[in-house]
Amino acid sequence: MTETAGIVLYLNERHGRNTPWGTSTLDPIQLAAFYRWLVFLPANVTPIMGNAGSPEKFVTIPADADPTVKSESDGVLKWIADAGKTRRGEIWIVLEGQLGRGMQARRDEGRPFLLGTQHPTMLDVYLTLLANWTTNHPRHAWMAEHTPILMSICEKTVAASSIVRRTFEENDCDGFMGKASHAILLDVIA
Repeated sequence: MTETAGIVLYLNERHGRNTPWGTSTLDPIQLAAFYRWLVFLPANVTPIMGNAGSPEKFVTIPADADPTVKSESDGVLKWIADAGKTRRGEIWIVLEGQLGRGMQARRDEGRPFLLGTQHPTMLDVYLTLLANWTTNHPRHAWMAEHTPILMSICEKTVAASSIVRRTFEENDCDGFMGKASHAILLDVIA
């Protein structure tokens, strides 16, 4: 499988039933939010990460182009990357704002995760993975300032499970675990 939403749904169906990770314990409002954000994240966050981190994948400069055009093209690539970074921040802020309206009361009641649950769901893990994406995540310092709810959800998601924690550590996605070396390195890259 290659599509993230499909992978999450498969894992949920195969391994999540009657577990805190799955959707079987979600109420109808939470389930609707699960599907909404499961589609939103790969449709909106993932593509913009590519624009911001690898704009050359979206613009091809012919090898025989005039040197002036090549020089101008470098500027265009920078514009694409900069616009991608700006848009990426806007998308995370939209997500933060939507979460604030929908599930804040549940989080205030001690259910701190994305859908207002007591335990992280597969959606929390996916969100945390995207937020920690090695070269193109929104940066921990930026998230702490602009999207503190999402930052808190990501930190709690990694802390909630030794399996998730180990998997994130093994794949250098440990910035939300207080691993200063990784988080600082990635914050500097931005």
